[in-house]
Amino acid sequence: MKKIILLLIVLGISNVYSQEEEIQKTGIRFPKEENFAVKASAHYFFEEKEANDQGLNYVLEIGYSGVMYALIGIEKFSALKGGEIDGKQLDGYHDYHAVIGFNLCHGINEQYKYNLGMRLVQVFRGSISEGHRREFLGLEGGVSLDITDRWAVGLKGVYDDRRDQEVFGWPAKHKFSSFVTMTFKILHVGPYKLPRNQIQEDSTKMKLLTILEEENIIETDN
Repeated sequence: MKKIILLLIVLGISNVYSQEEEIQKTGIRFPKEENFAVKASAHYFFEEKEANDQGLNYVLEIGYSGVMYALIGIEKFSALKGGEIDGKQLDGYHDYHAVIGFNLCHGINEQYKYNLGMRLVQVFRGSISEGHRREFLGLEGGVSLDITDRWAVGLKGVYDDRRDQEVFGWPAKHKFSSFVTMTFKILHVGPYKLPRNQIQEDSTKMKLLTILEEENIIETDN
C-alpha cells in the first residue's frame, strides 16, 4: 500500500514538473539557436503611385542571428520613378543598409521567431555613379517559421524615414513597406536544436524511473 501511495505522489510531482518544463520549452523567450544566414525578401507592386509600372522590389541580406541579430544587405526597386536633375530623368531605387536588433521565439524547437530592429540606409536614386544619394534611419519587424532545420519563411514590415525624396526637391516622408521573406541558415554556431522527429530526453521521467527502481516497484533491464 505504501508503495502505491508513493507511486501516486511521484506521478503527481512528475506531472507538475513536466508541465513546467513544457511551458519553459514553448513560452516566448530569447532563442538559444545561433546561426549565419542568407535572407531574401520581395514585394511585388501592382499599384504603386511612385512606380512607373508594376515591378518587383527585392532585398538580399546576410548576417548573424542569435538573441541579437545583425544584417547587411542591398535593396533594389527599378520601377520606382524619380525626378529630373540637370535635365536627366533619374528612375529607380537601390540602397545599401545595415540592421541591428533582437529576436524572440517560442515553440519546443524555437520554430517561431519574432524580430525587431533598427535600420541604417544609404539610398541611391538613379545610378550609383551619378552620386545622388541620401542616408536615413528606419525600423523593421518580422515573424518567421522554420520549415526545416535550414529553411524558414516569414513576413517583414519596414518603416523608413524616406529622405531620398530630397534629391529631387521633394519633401521627405515616412513610408511603410511589407515583404515576404525566405531564409537559408548557412552555418549553426551555437547550441543546435534536435530535429523535430527525434525524441528529446525528459529528465523528469528518468528521475521517476530511478525512484521506482529503488523502491522495487518496477524492474528494468540493465
